[in-house]
Amino acid sequence: METLGFIANVIQIITFIPFVAGAYYFFTKGLQLQRRLKALSAVPNNRPIALVIGLGADNEGAVRQQLKDEGQTMEVISLIEKGWVEPSEYINLLRRLKELKDQFSKSGVNELHLYYQGPLTFAMAVGALFDNWVPLKIYAFRDGRYHLEVTLTTETLINP
Repeated sequence: METLGFIANVIQIITFIPFVAGAYYFFTKGLQLQRRLKALSAVPNNRPIALVIGLGADNEGAVRQQLKDEGQTMEVISLIEKGWVEPSEYINLLRRLKELKDQFSKSGVNELHLYYQGPLTFAMAVGALFDNWVPLKIYAFRDGRYHLEVTLTTETLINP
């Protein structure tokens, strides 16, 4: 019986160690999250940005003109590749977009207006990369201008 009691005590001690480690881990993650939320609250609240992606064509001029015509003032960032873009180049373009996304996050961008012209397969990769990290307004080109088609947020899909 003493052996059984001793084994039970050892098992209790062994199970207590992962509990303490887990509690420490979640406590430190909570502090990190608290610091991150405090930093985000210090960021300006209205920082939209227009991201123009053109694969095979330059659509930046049309976007700038439309923003000017509509009286919208926001920074325009472009990723333009004229001519045919091989699918093997997509990974390099996605890396550039990832760098842009990181810059946007650091500068406090809180809304992304996406103007895209290019292959559907790359558009899907762009969607996976941005993953609704901020509200994403997606524009489609038809009738000679861009039209807001959909707004994606982390919780909802909004049709205008």
